[in-house]
This record gives sequence, structure tokens and C-alpha cells, in this order.
Amino acid sequence: MRTKIEIVSILKGAFVDLLDNAGALLLGALITTLAVSLVSGLFYVMTPHASTEGGQLAMIFGILVLILGVWSFFYLGLVGMAAKIQKRGKPKLAEIFTQGSRIMPGWIAGVFVNGALIGLPLILALTVGNSETGALLIAGGSLFWIPFVYAATSLTYFFVVDRRQPALTAIASSVRSTWGNLLRIFGLLFLASLIGSFFSLFPLVGSLASLCFQVLVVSRVYSQLAVGR
Repeated sequence: MRTKIEIVSILKGAFVDLLDNAGALLLGALITTLAVSLVSGLFYVMTPHASTEGGQLAMIFGILVLILGVWSFFYLGLVGMAAKIQKRGKPKLAEIFTQGSRIMPGWIAGVFVNGALIGLPLILALTVGNSETGALLIAGGSLFWIPFVYAATSLTYFFVVDRRQPALTAIASSVRSTWGNLLRIFGLLFLASLIGSFFSLFPLVGSLASLCFQVLVVSRVYSQLAVGR
């Protein structure tokens, strides 16, 4: 018998978690945002100075790789902090820097997940979407495919960090754990993003709170569906 997640309970619990641990979480989110913004700034400053078109492409690719690496490092730190909260621990800011050994599995998992979410529909659109019928089929299929994959893989980073699993194993574990709750999880994540959008109306702090809140929502789903397995 699979556990059915309680959407309202998870949202309330994530909000309480955010209030109880706001200091470390918001500072961690601030460091994440500043680090990614700094690297993104380098992207805009350095790219125009490449002397050739090939050099510009190589520089763009290199900076994008760097941005993804920086984001992975700190986002996995936030995931680790959220996982600790679910174990009744008190996260410390220093933990935002402790997931360096998980960058590669986290990064690889992200590539596969985003490839399934975005890459597959895009490839189909480019190859068979040149007809009106094909375009309609791809658009209609994506309305089911993207929410399904989004919900099914939502726990991947927690398996990478908390269980120390390799990338593909973490994806498979997420799919197994979420099976039977996909519609509920997608609805929950959609509501969490709406609430996060409301937080974002408040300058700076609201955007940081939105990021933390959405990580905490997923951490509570992970705690209910996966921790006891």
C-alpha cells in the first residue's frame, strides 16, 4: 500500500521549516544567488572579447559549464540542509559548502532530467513537427509528458545527496518512490511555485524565501515517500 502525500500538510510543514531555519537557509540561498550571478556576469563581460566566432562559441560553452557547476555545488548544499531539517537537525550555513563530492552525480542527473523534460520534446518538434498534425501531437503529448517527468524525477537530488547514490540510480529511485503520487506531486509543486511567486513580490528576501520554500516542499515529499524505504 503506497503512502498518499497530503498536499496541505506538506505546504504548511515547509512554511514552518522555513520560519524555524530562516537564518541559515536564506543566507545559503543568498550565497547561491550571488555565486551564480557573479559567474553569469563574467559570461556577459568576457564573451564579446573573443576574437573569432569559434572562440566566442568556446567561451560561451565554457562559461555555461561553469555556471552549471556553480549552481550544482550550492543547490546540492541547500538540498543537504533541507534533508537535515527533515531528520530533526538544525542546518548550519557552513553546510552550503559541503556537497563538493556530489557535484558530478548531481550534474549528470540534472542533464538527464532536463534532457527528458525539454530535450526530447524539442528533438521531436525539430524532426517530425514540421507538419500541422505532428506539431499538434507533440504539443498535446508534452502536456502529459513534462508534468509526468517533472513529478517523477523531483526527488533525484535528495537521493544524490542524502543516499549518496550515482546519478542514474538516483533518478530510478525517485521514479520508484513517487510512483502512485505523480498527480499529487505535480499539483503540490505547482502550488509551491505559485506561493513562491507570491514570496518573490518582496524584493530580494522574497526571491530567496521562494527558492528555500520550494526545496523544503520537495524535502518533505522525500521524507514521506523515500526516507522510510
